[in-house]
Amino acid sequence: SVRGVVVEMVYISLDYESRFFGKEVIGLFVDRLGKSSTAIVLSLVSSVFGQSPLLDKAFVQALSVASLSWFFASYPLAVNSKQKVQ
Repeated sequence: SVRGVVVEMVYISLDYESRFFGKEVIGLFVDRLGKSSTAIVLSLVSSVFGQSPLLDKAFVQALSVASLSWFFASYPLAVNSKQKVQ
């Protein structure tokens, strides 16, 4: 979902004519760059620390913290947005 927000932020800054061509290019670069950088970071962490149950536990804990943080940050925004529409 961060990737989608970044794509839209960059896309909105383009002028009307550039949006048609720019949206595809931006989507391509952001999508590939995001997936590649995530794969590189995970590969580096695995190669530096090796495969261990502690590393797996740390990944699960980090993912849980990130997910809960995202939920608690986005829920109030969604509720406010819904109230403004009605």
